[in-house]
Amino acid sequence: MTTPLDEFRGKLDAEDLQSFDAWCARQAAAGRDPRQMSPDFWPVLPSQLRSFAKIAGVGDEVADSIVAATNQRPKPND
Repeated sequence: MTTPLDEFRGKLDAEDLQSFDAWCARQAAAGRDPRQMSPDFWPVLPSQLRSFAKIAGVGDEVADSIVAATNQRPKPND
């Protein structure tokens, strides 16, 4: 049976898939089943961060910096 999480994963590019799978692994390590979590609690992915940055009017370099900083920061809710 395909879950919403499986369908979502199938639509991701390599960078987003890697980020999402890392988040899923952190959830599993914390004893939570990501397949049972609402999409409202899924992480913001690199491509989404870049889109938000572009909407805000910053260039690609700034958008990439935001993605890099987000990937490196501690994740208190993970």
